[in-house]
Amino acid sequence: MTTWLTEARQKAAILQDGMASIAMFAQQAGLSEEQQEALLSPYRAAIEELYTSDFSLARVLDNSDLVVHLEGPALDKHSPRLTILSNLFFDVNAEVRNVAAAILGLANSKELPKDLNLGLAALAPGSLYVGLNVTESGDDSTPPLGEEVDPYLDATRKAVRTLGVVSRFIAGDAAESAFVENVPDPRVRDVAVSAMQHLAPSSRSVKNGVNSIEIGVRGVRGDESSSVKLTPETKQKLREQLTSVMEAPNTADFEGWIREVDLDLRRFYLRRLEIGDVLELRCRYQLQFEADIKRLLDKRARVHGLVQLNAAGQPSLMEVERISEAPMLQE
Repeated sequence: MTTWLTEARQKAAILQDGMASIAMFAQQAGLSEEQQEALLSPYRAAIEELYTSDFSLARVLDNSDLVVHLEGPALDKHSPRLTILSNLFFDVNAEVRNVAAAILGLANSKELPKDLNLGLAALAPGSLYVGLNVTESGDDSTPPLGEEVDPYLDATRKAVRTLGVVSRFIAGDAAESAFVENVPDPRVRDVAVSAMQHLAPSSRSVKNGVNSIEIGVRGVRGDESSSVKLTPETKQKLREQLTSVMEAPNTADFEGWIREVDLDLRRFYLRRLEIGDVLELRCRYQLQFEADIKRLLDKRARVHGLVQLNAAGQPSLMEVERISEAPMLQE
C-alpha cells in the first residue's frame, strides 16, 4: 500500500533528479553562476517546501487514527494560540469518549477509565493539522477475566471508525442506508452525529479566527480514508436535523430516572431497572417538553413515545410524545 510518506519521497526524488539534470545542462552550456542559480532556485524552494511541510503532513496522515485540520486567520500564524490547541484536544477527546460510551451502552463517558484518551501523534503546518491516535491504558491493566480484548479500548477504536462513517454521511459520500448499515444502533448514530455538531465551529469560533474544522479518519472501508469539513453552516444544519421529530414504527412506555440532560440538542437519558439490570435509554424531546424535563431531572418519570430498536431488538432511541412524574418505587 502506498503511503503519504512514500508519495512525498517520490516527489522529492523527482525534484532532486530534475535539479541534477538542470545543473548538468547549465554547466555544459557554460552559464554563469547567477544564471544557474536562477534555473535551480525554483527546485530548491520546492524541495524545501516538501521537507518543511509535506513530509510533516505525510507523517500525520500515515500515523494517525484521527486527523483534525483547522483553517482560519488564527491558524495562518506561525504559532497558533495555545488555547486553540487545548480546546481542540479537549473537545475531540470528549466526543470520542461519548461515542465510545454509547457503543458500550453507557450514558456517561465518566464511566470509562480516566486514562482512556486519544494521544497526540503529530502536528503539521498548513493552517494546522493535528494527528491523534487511540492509546492503550497507561496502567498496564489486563482485560477483564474471560475477555481477550480490552472492551473500553475496543469501543474507543470503534468510536473513531464510527466518526469516519458519520463523516461520509455528512459529506454526502454515503447514503443514509449505508450509514444505518454501518452503524446499526440508533443511539450510537445519534450520539455520533451529535458529536460532529458539537465539534463544528460556531460563529464565536469564526470571530476567534477558526473558520472550519475538517475531521478525517483512516481506514473506514479497507484502506479508504474519510473526511468532512465542518463549518458554522454545517453546525446549524446538523442541529436542525438533530432537533427535528424522529420517525419510528414502534411506540412504548417506560419509567425511570431522568439523567444527563442536554438542553441544547434536547436529549436526556432515562435510567430504568429491568430484571435487575440498569438500562439507559437515550431520549429526544421537542421544545414544548423542556420545562417538564427541567422539573423532572433526577426524578422518576413515565415516558411515552416513538422508539427505534437496535440490532438485538432492544429500545435504543426514543422520541418523547408524553412525559409525567412517576411514583417512587416501594422498597
